[in-house]
Amino acid sequence: DEPGTYLLAWTTTPWTLPGNTAIAVGKGVTYVKVRVRLPIKVVDRKPGEDVPVQDPSHEDYIVAQARLTDVMNHAGIAEWEELAVLGADALVGRSYTPPYDYFINQTGIENHENGWKIWQADFVNDEAGTGIAHEAPAFGADDYHLAMEHNIPVIHHVGTDGRYTDAVTDFAGLHVKEKGDHMSTDIEIIKSLAGKGLLFSKEKLVHSYPHCWRCDTPLLNYATSSWFIAAKTLRDRMLAENTATNWVPDHLGHKRFHNWIENNVDWAVSRSRFWGAPLPIWENQTTGEYDVMGSVADLKDKTRSKNNYIFIRHGESVGNTSALISMDINDDLDRLTENGKEQVQASVDQINNLLEHEMKNKTDGVDLIIHSPYNRTRQTASMIAQSFGVTDMVEDDRIRERYFGDGLSGTQYDDYHKILDEKGVMQDYNFTMPGGETYHDVKRRMMDFMYDIDSKYEGKTIVVVTHFTPYWVAFAGAAGMDNDAMHDLRNNWGTVHNAKPRVLDFAPFPHNNNYELDFHRPYSDNVTYKNDAGQDYKMIGDVFDCWYESGSMPFASKAYMGDDTGFDFKYPADFICEAIDQTRGWFYSLLALGAGVFDQAPMKNVIVTGHVMAEDGKKMSKSLNNYPPVEEVLHKYGADSLRYFLLNSPVIRGEKVNLVEKEIDDIQKKIVMRLKNTLAFYQMYSEGFDESVDCHTSTHPLDQWIMARVHQVIETATTGLDNYELDRAC
Repeated sequence: DEPGTYLLAWTTTPWTLPGNTAIAVGKGVTYVKVRVRLPIKVVDRKPGEDVPVQDPSHEDYIVAQARLTDVMNHAGIAEWEELAVLGADALVGRSYTPPYDYFINQTGIENHENGWKIWQADFVNDEAGTGIAHEAPAFGADDYHLAMEHNIPVIHHVGTDGRYTDAVTDFAGLHVKEKGDHMSTDIEIIKSLAGKGLLFSKEKLVHSYPHCWRCDTPLLNYATSSWFIAAKTLRDRMLAENTATNWVPDHLGHKRFHNWIENNVDWAVSRSRFWGAPLPIWENQTTGEYDVMGSVADLKDKTRSKNNYIFIRHGESVGNTSALISMDINDDLDRLTENGKEQVQASVDQINNLLEHEMKNKTDGVDLIIHSPYNRTRQTASMIAQSFGVTDMVEDDRIRERYFGDGLSGTQYDDYHKILDEKGVMQDYNFTMPGGETYHDVKRRMMDFMYDIDSKYEGKTIVVVTHFTPYWVAFAGAAGMDNDAMHDLRNNWGTVHNAKPRVLDFAPFPHNNNYELDFHRPYSDNVTYKNDAGQDYKMIGDVFDCWYESGSMPFASKAYMGDDTGFDFKYPADFICEAIDQTRGWFYSLLALGAGVFDQAPMKNVIVTGHVMAEDGKKMSKSLNNYPPVEEVLHKYGADSLRYFLLNSPVIRGEKVNLVEKEIDDIQKKIVMRLKNTLAFYQMYSEGFDESVDCHTSTHPLDQWIMARVHQVIETATTGLDNYELDRAC
């Protein structure tokens, strides 16, 4: 509302300016409005004009009074006229035009009515800059808290890929902090401001900036949604438990760590990552309500198939009677024996019993029979269909017999197993003979079959007629078993008897490519289910902060699920040890989860070490190669020299120590080698030494001197010890 009047706002992050939604002034800071006469602008004379046009003009600026002289001098302005002195309150609430208008006229922005106004903030002062700060709430903690306090728009004009979004039309796709050239975008913004006539002045400031410690890429502050643990509600319990814990050094636990807990904030426990242990939370896609799983059993109850599945191996075949491998469809071995037909007929009663007693979904009979393309499975399926009056039969090649390898059909199973035994691969589920299938190959096609038919049918009772290996691996896959569990299942069964029916309890679950239970992303993303109202639930996709997993270690390592019955694990631990940085890492997460789950600290004693740094005081880094390989140190100086160096350093008191190779070398030469030389000297002259002589009663002056020195050492070392410890020392 004042043409020609400008706020002189400053920033050290020009790349955030397109996302500006507020200006902050300092509480109690005095501001001034000054007028600066601009140089006369001469408009080029056009042909036919008599005289050039002169345009005397001025601009008015608002800046912190205490910063006025420095700001003007830096801009090369020697003269100005002071128009008014303003308190911060006089500026608050007024609107302004931002340097970029990408969002100010955009509809649908939350809290738009509070955007592009001036606000007071505690973090703004008149000690630096102009005393007026640019605010981009999505990219700075102070900015964000100000936005939350006053409901200011939070706009992400930079995506999670570090590039400007399409809405920033002049710079769309430009990386804001390119590795190796992190100033380039800031320079482009400065050039743009100058082109708009909005750049008052610029200077280079050198300050620290966060970088990825692994790849050295500049990092961005980025406001994002997160799931929190209400850790503030655990503060009192954590303080009490920490007080009862023995810390060495004491001040680190009962002062530094204690103070950290006193200022405890809620724990942002979720992360946005492609891979990781996901939060077990599913969201209703219609209502937005959340459903939290407590176990695999909980998830199976939600995702369990609406169908009933009965698996049955074919009846005895000709190949079975002679223990021959039968992989060729419709060969002489691929047909039921008379005994096999009797087995199938007897299985009808078993299937009826399963239908009556073991179905999780109500059923009146068999709706569908799916069989492999072999004659022996087709015969078995036809007999069952006739008994239950089923007319719907489907042949599916995915549930065929395992292909053991080229040229093996008609081979004795014993001969095949002898080959495997000689190769040492009897239990290798990834091994196959030339041209053959591994057990994992069979499991993958069987589970592909299960997921496919489960998506095609609902409310059906389906009998699957297959073979020994497909039958077995289907049950292993449906349970998410790994190799060891698969092997145990086979041993427990002994075999899958001909015409033996079993109910397969099928529920989709997170799994890897071998259909082994794996809750990590991205395997968990595709597990969905519907509630009774038919509404879809999908996993939220966030993963746990890895410190949550570390803090869960004492009980998660034993798969604790909240049931103490028969659960045996050591809690709390008698002793743990880690470096000083874990006061904000592992020590904290252990205590927070221990207090939250068990109402007790998970450790009785804690020893804290400092950090071993490189010789120049920097963090040891493989990329910088700023430390000697430990193998070389041990080889050159011996383990005792390194131990002595560490034990005699500040690192055992929770402080830093620089690894100086020369000091280890001195220890090796002056202490370790001296001891070895002393031993060597003794060994050289020990022959004939009478070890029965009592040095305590010896009259030899050297013996008396040695014993006097021994007692001096004992007296010094045992000062303050109680009688028990003194006896032990002596």
